[in-house]
Order: sequence, then C-alpha cells, then structure tokens
Amino acid sequence: MDGTPSVRAGRRQQSAIALRCARFPSRLGIVVAATLTLPLALLFLAPRAPQNGLSWDALMVAGFLGAALIAALPLVSPRIWHRFGGDPTQLRSVLFWHADLSYVAVTLVVAHTLGIVVLDQTSIEYLKLSAPWSMLAAIVATLLLLALLVSSWYRINLGIRYRSWRQWHVALSLAATGMMTFHVVDAGYFVNSSIKAVVFIALMAGPSAMALVDGALARGHARAPDGALAIALPDAYEVPATRASSRRFITLVCALLLIAVI
Repeated sequence: MDGTPSVRAGRRQQSAIALRCARFPSRLGIVVAATLTLPLALLFLAPRAPQNGLSWDALMVAGFLGAALIAALPLVSPRIWHRFGGDPTQLRSVLFWHADLSYVAVTLVVAHTLGIVVLDQTSIEYLKLSAPWSMLAAIVATLLLLALLVSSWYRINLGIRYRSWRQWHVALSLAATGMMTFHVVDAGYFVNSSIKAVVFIALMAGPSAMALVDGALARGHARAPDGALAIALPDAYEVPATRASSRRFITLVCALLLIAVI
C-alpha cells in the first residue's frame, strides 16, 4: 500500500515542500533581503522613470526586478550558505531556493522581452543584429539564462560532469549578469543618473564578487567541506525534478505573457 505510485508521489511532494522551509542564517538573510530590496529604491528615487501606461511600465519593472534577482542568486548557494554558518544538513533546501528563485527571475526577464514585442511590434527591430549593443546584450543574456536552465535540468541526460557543469554555470551566469547590467544602465529607463548607475552596478556585481572571493578562499585554504557541499546537487534530486521544473517555468512564462497581452 505504501509503495503505490500515488503514495510515493505524495511523499516526494511533502519532501519538496519541507526542503523549501529551510531557515536562513540571520546574517545571510539580511544580506539577501538587502540585495533584493535596495534595487527597488532606485525605482522611486529622482529622477523618476517616465510613465508610458500600466502594461508597458509593468514590463519595465519585470525586467528590472528579474535582472536584480538574477544578480542576487549567487548568495543563495550552498557555499555561501556554509560561509554564513548555515546548517549543512539543509544544503538541499538551498538548492531548491536557488532553483525556484531562478525560475521567477528568468520568467520575469523572458516576459519583459517578449511582452515588449507584443505591445510594440516596432520593437522587433531590437531583436536584429543591427540593434544597439545594449539591446543585443539583453537578447544574448536572455538566451544564456535559458541555456543555464536547460543545462541544469538535463545535465545528467547530456552526460555533463558536475565539476565541468558548475564551471560553465558560473561563467555563463557572470556573462549574463554583466550583459543585463550593461543593458539596464545603457537603456537609462530606471537607472537614469550617474549616482543610480554606480549604485546599480555595485548591487549587480556585489553578490557575484562575494561568491567568487569565497570560492577562491575555499580553494586556497581547503576550508569548504567538499563532501558536504557535494550533496547539494545529488543526481537523485536532479532527475525527478527535471520535468516538474520545466513545467513550472513554462507555466509562469505563459501566465505573465497572457497578463501582458490583456
């Protein structure tokens, strides 16, 4: 009775919910909260962005928040969790949080990109190679984010070793974050002053810099417990989560695009 597919599925669902209930170390929670909320202040500081209608403004905010959330993701990682004194037994929970936040962030970025095309057909010109560099950077960054998701879902199916995948994951994430930063600053919609540009660049670069420095220190001093961190991305978790993760992501994208069209 306990071994029926429905019972096993129910247990997996309960386990997934329980894994998402990890308690952040207080210091890390403050850092993550500040990284996510400080960019919001730029939306309300003078000079304010122009108002071009509810749908258009919502898409602009979606892209801005998506970029800020992507920049904060390095803080929600097993190594940073350990650095701030998090419980080693909850490393899987951190991975769940990282995955869920990345789905929300990429959904916002994709909805921003496609929603603009839906609202203003002339913006299709920004998808061509003749578009300004900052627009091309935004398109490349979006494609990199989608590639990061797909490679995460199907790493095992593609036969990619974890160490190689992690190195490429970090490199592509840094490239996507840099391109998004360039796009937001050059567009000058919300980041429309020199002071705002400096603050925004610092907020976008800070989490990645912290993660890179922490990784370098860990390699140099053999501080990080590699055996404990290795369970953060177990094959047993990755394979069953693939289809469910892709369905959630596609559903979020479709929902946001429907709202944008309406």
